[in-house]
Amino acid sequence: MSSLADVESILKDPDRAEKAFDWVESAIERSTAAGDQMTRMYPVLAPGVFLNQLNVCQDYSCQCGWNATFSGRDPDRRERIDLLLQREPDEQFGHFKILSARENGRLWTVQIAGDDDLGLDAVVRLLLP
Repeated sequence: MSSLADVESILKDPDRAEKAFDWVESAIERSTAAGDQMTRMYPVLAPGVFLNQLNVCQDYSCQCGWNATFSGRDPDRRERIDLLLQREPDEQFGHFKILSARENGRLWTVQIAGDDDLGLDAVVRLLLP
């Protein structure tokens, strides 16, 4: 079981920050490179944890928002997302909101949105191994 302190520790880890930044850059590159009719294959986050959909403003740093849909079977990573929502919005990661969440047995799917360009990086930091 994770705690809010565990989430804060993960968010402050410089190695995770670098990995998350690289992962997000790769995911955005794949998202923009694929045409509207093409299937997007995003990088795997962790064993059994995937990005299904990514919507980011064309000007990624404009702070007009992003949303992403993640799926997985790891209950600890799902819990980390819930804990992230308990954080007070800040200038580094912004504000987060769950747009939808569902569970089907052990499989969970969460669509989360944020309003800061590093917010997506924060979610990815929590989902990476």
